[in-house]
Amino acid sequence: MGTLDGISATVHGLGLVALAFAGHQIYVNRHFVDRGDSALAWLTVLWCVGSLKPVGWLEGVRMWMGWLLACFSLATALKMHRQTSTSGIQFRSGALAALATGCNPSTWGILLGLIVMQINLRPGIGREWGMLLIGWLWGMGIAAGVGHFIPGFQWQSMGTFAAFELQNGMHWATLAWALAGALVLLRQQSSYNLRAQNARLSVLAVTWLIAAGGMLNWSASGITAASLAFSPALGLALAFSTVCLVPKRERTRRGNRTWVDGVFWALVGTVLVLFVQQLLN
Repeated sequence: MGTLDGISATVHGLGLVALAFAGHQIYVNRHFVDRGDSALAWLTVLWCVGSLKPVGWLEGVRMWMGWLLACFSLATALKMHRQTSTSGIQFRSGALAALATGCNPSTWGILLGLIVMQINLRPGIGREWGMLLIGWLWGMGIAAGVGHFIPGFQWQSMGTFAAFELQNGMHWATLAWALAGALVLLRQQSSYNLRAQNARLSVLAVTWLIAAGGMLNWSASGITAASLAFSPALGLALAFSTVCLVPKRERTRRGNRTWVDGVFWALVGTVLVLFVQQLLN
């Protein structure tokens, strides 16, 4: 199948909207910004739309379910700031992460992201480490049970869904934008409170670890690295990294900083090139 059929396009469209909504909820409700706007949602759509590939509807459902469950796991883990005990939070986030991996094995990097968050925020509490592990094992058990009783949801190899690849050197442009956006975001850190600073670092770490995990192909012969696995997981990581490059309307009006609009349109132009390239390929 060389083109998206009606069912596959519908699955991709609904999944993309759901992923943009889930990312927007993290962006607004988990203190990534002081005041929410729609920038993250449409950036997610822009970065992801060029990665859509023709797949069967069941495989598409599994892929999008995995990415959405990874977002839910991240949103749950971000609640741990200044909690007396986060054992329940760790259990739920670990279970959701395992379910995400069961649906879409390329999201396995979510577990590494949760570990990095725990090391950064609450490294010395053994009980919470234990609940994270128990939640992960519980979720993996549920995923294995579903795969046993429902045809089409059997466990597949890690590399099954790592079929998205960006070619012709354009991956360097995406990485350059990600680096520029991350530098701007980190430069703004001092103007935010501790909760927001931790949220920003956690979101970037988790989303990029999920994306990086999808770039590895796992097989019986070993682990191989793709040149750049371009998937909605990478699109979401790019959206969070570049959202600070989108100019704020009121700031632009007040300061008349037209160069900010220039950066914004350059960003949009890069994404449009990626989209056209995807259509041509």
